[in-house]
Amino acid sequence: MNTQSLIKFIITLESLLKFPRDRLFFLTITLPAYETGFQALGKAINKLTTFFGKQNIEWVKVFETHLSGQIHIHCVLLLPWNTRKEVFNRSGIDGKAPQSVIEQHYSERLLQLSRTLGKRMEAYGFGRWNMSPVCDMQALISYLTKEAGTSLGHHVRRWSCSKGLRVCKGPIALCSPRARARRQATHFAAYGLGCRTIEELRSLLGKHWSFILMNLINRFTDGILHKQTRAIVNHIRWRIDDNYYRHGAHSPLECNT
Repeated sequence: MNTQSLIKFIITLESLLKFPRDRLFFLTITLPAYETGFQALGKAINKLTTFFGKQNIEWVKVFETHLSGQIHIHCVLLLPWNTRKEVFNRSGIDGKAPQSVIEQHYSERLLQLSRTLGKRMEAYGFGRWNMSPVCDMQALISYLTKEAGTSLGHHVRRWSCSKGLRVCKGPIALCSPRARARRQATHFAAYGLGCRTIEELRSLLGKHWSFILMNLINRFTDGILHKQTRAIVNHIRWRIDDNYYRHGAHSPLECNT
């Protein structure tokens, strides 16, 4: 998973914080060893997400590799109704327990959903699974993102979500120090020509203004980055010098004459 995908994954999970906790559930599926590989796995997951769509359940799923070599699927489910009165002793539920044990805390529509989901899991060929209510969403986000930055291989997407939870529909601009310095250098060049905005600079020099000012902007950019680098180096020198002077010794960064 690249950096942009990881950031989108975190933002999508954090968007669930605005919903009531009683609508959030955590689904864990342990997958058996598929003989035909990830193609059969993809078909089974598509059937599962289609079932969620028919039930008006929004979802975010992520793959996790287990130490045994098996693959887990973690899903955060957003139910279309509030289950406050349908869950008994929410904080006392063991999320790692079998679903038959967890179901003892459910009633009404939630219990019916759990039993229907159990039949679907068996039909789709999944292994062990359980669905427990979310108690601490922030802790769950930290848990789900611990391996999200690693690659799963087999050209498989590490995570995905339903359409209703797609909060990032376009690319995210990751701003590097050089990109910030270049924008600042462009403003310096425009100000030197008496222009306050890029539009004024474009009207003055034409549509090829960036090519005309390329060398000047590059020199400004290098100067800004060099100044920032020198500031960091000087700060490090000051910390080292201060540490050595406290102990009555000469700094190794001093120039010997």
